[in-house]
Amino acid sequence: MFKTRTSKCIYKVVNTIVLFSLLILRTSQASNVSAEEVAQGDILYGVDYASEADAAPVFTDVPYSYWAWEWIETLYWNGVTAGCSTNPPMYCPEDAVTRAQMAVFLERGVHGSDYQPPVVGSSSGFNDVATSYWAAAWIKQLAADGITTGCGGGNYCPEDPVTRAQMAVFLLRAEYGAAYNPPAVGGNTGFNDVSNGYWAAAWIKQLAAEGITTGCGNGNYCPEDPVTRAQMAVFLVRAFYLPTIFHPACGDQNPGDLSEPGNPRNWTQYNALQPQITYDATNFRVFQTEMHNRIVTVAVQKELSLEDEFGIDRWQPEELARFVQKTWGIYWREFGGFPFESYTVVFGKGLSFERGGFGLGFGSSLLNSGWIAHEIYHAWNGNAFRQKNERFWYLEGVTTYYGNRQSTTPFEDSMRTFIGYYLDYYDSGKDRPIGDMSGNDPDYDHQFVAQKGAVIAYLIDLELHKTGHHLGEVSRQLYEKYGILSEGTPSNEEILAVINNVSGSDFTDFFNKYIYGMEKLPVTREQEVIWVCHE
Repeated sequence: MFKTRTSKCIYKVVNTIVLFSLLILRTSQASNVSAEEVAQGDILYGVDYASEADAAPVFTDVPYSYWAWEWIETLYWNGVTAGCSTNPPMYCPEDAVTRAQMAVFLERGVHGSDYQPPVVGSSSGFNDVATSYWAAAWIKQLAADGITTGCGGGNYCPEDPVTRAQMAVFLLRAEYGAAYNPPAVGGNTGFNDVSNGYWAAAWIKQLAAEGITTGCGNGNYCPEDPVTRAQMAVFLVRAFYLPTIFHPACGDQNPGDLSEPGNPRNWTQYNALQPQITYDATNFRVFQTEMHNRIVTVAVQKELSLEDEFGIDRWQPEELARFVQKTWGIYWREFGGFPFESYTVVFGKGLSFERGGFGLGFGSSLLNSGWIAHEIYHAWNGNAFRQKNERFWYLEGVTTYYGNRQSTTPFEDSMRTFIGYYLDYYDSGKDRPIGDMSGNDPDYDHQFVAQKGAVIAYLIDLELHKTGHHLGEVSRQLYEKYGILSEGTPSNEEILAVINNVSGSDFTDFFNKYIYGMEKLPVTREQEVIWVCHE
């Protein structure tokens, strides 16, 4: 589950989640990727990132300056829409979405871009939808999936526009299934123009609670307004957690793959360390895709409850798989490659914790996106390279920061929480220098290292942004030097040298104050938290 806005290189973000039964296995040597193949563009979630930054917009009527440009092109690159015209290619963003068009949008969102509904057969199931109607099969399947019962009187009203109230119901049923009912509306709906007694009040409130909508402005929702195709793009990307593409202003979209053969790493030795973790395909739903010449597999136990015990996160198996694949893809781009040819994540109850080689297992019943993203990041930071002498501030602090960046919890909220934790430590006199804290220390406090380390990582990212760079470039250089080229394990001094190299500035004073020393970090509980673009 990932909801993000990416129209600027530094922006506010709404994203996040995660705690769960997780088993992670990374295996095998990286496959051969030639420079020519990289230059031609790797396909990630259907997006050709290599050519996108310099290309013209996909649709002639949706320029880069259009407010919903990235949402609309995200639909296109994910195979959900081809637009309203092919010659010239147009999307018709201001047109209202009809109920027939909505059936196609939703079914592709639920089942994937390659989905084709069963043939319509002898009847569409609705009086006003002939079997020859262009969307008859899609409409029939929408009803079969329990997402619609029509517009009344045995009809579907395929040419009627979809209202924003109707859309709230359609999206949530598509997301959670036919049996889903939202929580009771409670004291108020959160919108001035939606009373508690309005027929879709609970659905509208839940849509907002999930971050799929913020209304139409001025505290209103405009429930009876028709949904435009531009608005539909935003709704669908947020509801189905479609991986968003990135605005050309954020720079090169394809970093190239650093993990090519010819690296001096002893692959045979590392492959021998892989734990032989397997799953029974009869008891798991298995999602597998090839991304950047790597096989990414997600296996979800069929009987596993996919709602965390705090009621924060609810997943469908497909959502969980998409989240893992999306997160892996984002980190691949961050580091510039992945050192093994496959990556497998298994979710199942009763899994005992296991750590060995490049395998991790968790027997928890929790399903938290931030924690999943945290552990995926460890495939690089922790396994491909690791801090010298088990110094954990970069290992755990930076990894926790990245987990927050991918989590479905709003980034501002999670960072303020960690800032609050740190200030509690500081105000109570329990603060400690973090630079030399080791997992081998008898008094090692993992929570403190992860929380203070995440705040420090955030501050470094902000400082790097001032120089036109970001923390991902630091991790990328560490991965290349210490992960791929195997030049030992980075010490604090070597991490500092990489940061200085990336930024062209000297972070020695920062390290002395906040990493080696105990000077209070320059944060407050009320401060504005901003997102640093890593593209």
